[in-house]
Amino acid sequence: MHEMSERGPAWARLPDTWPQFPRRTLRRVVADRRDARLPLPPEVVQRWRAESARVADQLAQWRRAGAIAERRLAEALRAWAIATQPATTSTASTRQPGQGTDHAAGSMRTATADATNADLTSSRAGPG
Repeated sequence: MHEMSERGPAWARLPDTWPQFPRRTLRRVVADRRDARLPLPPEVVQRWRAESARVADQLAQWRRAGAIAERRLAEALRAWAIATQPATTSTASTRQPGQGTDHAAGSMRTATADATNADLTSSRAGPG
């Protein structure tokens, strides 16, 4: 700061008692404070590590339990959907999830393809 004020006119110069900023960077201040702290006793460090390991194990257990519950719910919903599905003879309505597409346009394509295949099969049989 003083170097910059010495370049300008005399009336704009800072007094010699003006503090020299920045004397230390913020990074240096934080590093000095970190160095000034006393190290933690080994018992405290050991207790902290044991606690963090216990919490990590507990979270992993909760995640596994959540995944299992989610899978069981999906199986129950799938069984319920099959049980409550009305009995029909159309092959398009008896498709299982994962076979073909579930959205409306895909169902249309599937039904059309089934009808086309039925027409081709009946035309191969020859005149009746």
